[in-house]
Amino acid sequence: MGQLSFDCVFDVPNGDMREWAAEIQITNNQFGSPHLPHRENISLESLLLSDSTLRNTSWITGVVVYSGEFTKIRKNMAGNMLNTRHKESLVFKLIKQIFLILLAVQFILCLIGAIVGGWYQSRIMDTDWYLKSADKPVHYGFLRFFTWVIIVKDFVPISLYVSLEVVQLTQAKFMTWDDDMTCKMKGELFQTRVNTSRLNEELAQVDYVFSDKTGTLTQNRSVKFVLTENVI
Repeated sequence: MGQLSFDCVFDVPNGDMREWAAEIQITNNQFGSPHLPHRENISLESLLLSDSTLRNTSWITGVVVYSGEFTKIRKNMAGNMLNTRHKESLVFKLIKQIFLILLAVQFILCLIGAIVGGWYQSRIMDTDWYLKSADKPVHYGFLRFFTWVIIVKDFVPISLYVSLEVVQLTQAKFMTWDDDMTCKMKGELFQTRVNTSRLNEELAQVDYVFSDKTGTLTQNRSVKFVLTENVI
């Protein structure tokens, strides 16, 4: 096999699977062509992605332009993971709103306590000498703010998130173990698989099921029902 020398200039690593451009500049080959250096522009049609299979040819000459985490597939997956929306149930969204409201109320209470503490400190500085502190009113009120944070820390139920996660996970396990939620196909029994436990509460609110075709739900089987005296 002859020797071939060339330089390759290509796009920086990115996750765009629809566009790619590069340029190859051939500087030397075994045939001694007088038309050197030769430039050749290549497009996405000449790019083989990771795990691709090449057919209808016995051999090719190629060069690795991206590797590891810099391949287009890995870059594309990383971009999609950042833009992925996490599904949440209405109950979880309501709890999150209540949590923020309680946090705001806690902050207001601590702020009021700090202001009242600073005002009281400035009031007793000249009268009640046995109660006064060495701190100035502003500094005293600042410290009292964090004191009230410790006092009302249980105002916001932090453990509620943990309890909710444990309950949802347990519900998902019971769904998987439920014998009434199984399907038998070709002599094999399939159990329910819960992909996410965050949507358990939404199951009772399903009114409509949309499908691309009826065969997806009926398994392309024709089933006849006979109604006799209000009995199917």
